[in-house]
Amino acid sequence: MESRLSFESAQDVRGGSEVSPRVAPPLTRLAAGLVDVGLMVSLDAVVVVLTLRLAGLDVGSLGAVPLVPLAAFLILLNAGYVVVLTLAGGQTFGKMVFGVRVVDQTGRRVTTSVALLRAIAYLVSVLPLGLGIVWMFLDSERRALHDRVAGTRVLLVSR
Repeated sequence: MESRLSFESAQDVRGGSEVSPRVAPPLTRLAAGLVDVGLMVSLDAVVVVLTLRLAGLDVGSLGAVPLVPLAAFLILLNAGYVVVLTLAGGQTFGKMVFGVRVVDQTGRRVTTSVALLRAIAYLVSVLPLGLGIVWMFLDSERRALHDRVAGTRVLLVSR
């Protein structure tokens, strides 16, 4: 039997008559985020090396590559990773590994505008020394600043 990546299990995680879904613990969310950062940094490194190769340059010649277009491409690539996967099933690869999913306030999949807003708000959470991320350790609902701004929650899902 062939294994395939499927987003079919990206159903609502609202609790019916069963136990309601549990909020993902902050350390689980941080671990998932570290997996995602590792994947994005690795992908960015591959893009930079391939760009240098295509230009006939070595790694020491990185300064010869126009910085603004390369940085813009990498930002779009990373944002695309986060937004598309969050939109498709509420899970980046890091969230899949740790069994957590982003949902809206009612437990449904997020919309495109919410996924975009959450990604932008994530930058606001991270840039001032990660204070927006620290917020989830102090918040009674374990929501980070970007969750509050976008109206999302991160829940544990069954594997």
